[in-house]
Amino acid sequence: MGDATTITTQRIAQLALPAGQYNLVPLPTNFIRTDTSIMCLTTAAPAIQALTAFLHKTLVKTVH
Repeated sequence: MGDATTITTQRIAQLALPAGQYNLVPLPTNFIRTDTSIMCLTTAAPAIQALTAFLHKTLVKTVH
C-alpha cells in the first residue's frame, strides 16, 4: 500500500523488512498514544470500521 503508514519499533522493522527497504522516523514516546493511533482503511468492511470506532471511543474515555 503506497500511502500507508505503520507505527512500529526499529527492531520489528529490522526483523520483518528487507534491509534498506523502509524509512523510519523517530517519534517521542509521548507523541504515540492509543487515542490517536487507532485507525482503519476508509475502504474497510463496515464491521471493521464499527470495531475501530468502538475501540477509539472506549480508549479516548479511558485515557481522558
